[in-house]
Amino acid sequence: RVSDVARSAMSAARVTGIRPTRLVVAIGAIEESVGTSGRADLAYRRALTLNPTSYQALAGLYRVAVRDERHPAALSYRARLCRLGPDYCPARSTLENAR
Repeated sequence: RVSDVARSAMSAARVTGIRPTRLVVAIGAIEESVGTSGRADLAYRRALTLNPTSYQALAGLYRVAVRDERHPAALSYRARLCRLGPDYCPARSTLENAR
């Protein structure tokens, strides 16, 4: 299970000094890749509590919202990404194509 891997990874992170935000984002990406969008969403939200400007976490939340057709949420995450800078702003066509 991914949650077992996550617990092991968190323990390893404490030993190795890996920043928790990156690890939690990685867990979100794993959950996203296996199709558990609810768990991915939770992991990305947790990463944002650790680092409110984590573009990786915001991008993950954006992808999950688009995939789950939660358009208001996707628009909100896109706006937050765009406020971080043009390099982080997903193309509007990504969201429009999902509709």
